Amino acid sequence: MTLAAMEMDQVIDKKPLVFFLRGKQPDVRLRVFDDEYHVHSQTLKDCSAYFYKFLDSPEKQGRVSSTFRFKYEWVTRVDDDGSWSLESVGFGNVCLHLRFSLEL
Repeated sequence: MTLAAMEMDQVIDKKPLVFFLRGKQPDVRLRVFDDEYHVHSQTLKDCSAYFYKFLDSPEKQGRVSSTFRFKYEWVTRVDDDGSWSLESVGFGNVCLHLRFSLEL
């Protein structure tokens, strides 16, 4: 098996890290680079002013999720300058970004 095939097997076999909130199922999927996290939106809202403000912002009203399991989906977007962000997906052309800087 080639190195590329072995790496692909690892990606396919990789399971998401799931965080549970007592009595509630995760309703947010975060795909950060090669890792996937499932968490409840209330946890993000309680721990982050950013998510508190933007998870239920007005421009997302009436949005249609690409999956029935998760109310919110965020994915990594890497810019040309090496910075990266989490981008909300699944509601038309509106994109919100949580920006980070990569120290290489």
